[in-house]
Amino acid sequence: MAMEHVMLDLETLGTTPGCVILRISAVEFDMETGELGREFNMGISIQSCLDAGLSIDAGTLKWWMEQNEVARTIAFSSDNPLHVTLTHFDLFMVECPNFSVWGNGIRFDAGLLEALYKAIGRKIPFTGWQERDVRTLVSFMPEIKASMSFTGSPHVAIDDCKHQIKYCTAIWKALKPPLKGPQSGDVVKHKLLGLPFTFVAVDPFDKDYAYCFHPYAKQDHDPSNPLRMERVAMNNLVLE
Repeated sequence: MAMEHVMLDLETLGTTPGCVILRISAVEFDMETGELGREFNMGISIQSCLDAGLSIDAGTLKWWMEQNEVARTIAFSSDNPLHVTLTHFDLFMVECPNFSVWGNGIRFDAGLLEALYKAIGRKIPFTGWQERDVRTLVSFMPEIKASMSFTGSPHVAIDDCKHQIKYCTAIWKALKPPLKGPQSGDVVKHKLLGLPFTFVAVDPFDKDYAYCFHPYAKQDHDPSNPLRMERVAMNNLVLE
């Protein structure tokens, strides 16, 4: 079953659009539960990026030489042509046309990826309205990110994706207010009548009342109310 969020992470040889991208990783996830779904993880050969007119930033290359060996080896090991990796990424994304796509920074991952697509005359497989920023979410509760231990190797894109999902979902849960009162589908009891109802929804025009389904009623209880819905005062309802 498709999820509604994708975490995106790139390993690059620059920090501005038009730089060489070494690897694209993405992981589906459920923001409410933190459950992970499908994964995408493919590298790109440096030469195919250079052939497309992309560039290498000397400062970023120097930074890579100072990182751990595992991260360096994975980042620089691919010989996949640029167009092949992007085609596979398109196929991964086609199953999630309305996903929220998360990147670490406003337009960093998405902006660099869009420039990569443009370099070979192709269109990125998501739109601006789908983009979400990890750093903005983190800014509300940075202490949660700071408390999270890292599993895997930093700067290995697929591991970075999973780490970002871990702290983003924790922050999301902490920010989200707890649900109050019965929710749709809950069985409730009418305090005065002592009868069971199935809670449907609060009346959008009067929060003191709710609509409930009363399955105990006869089918011909009220021909004008075939769904057997009842408008009930909230203070008369209690969760079973």
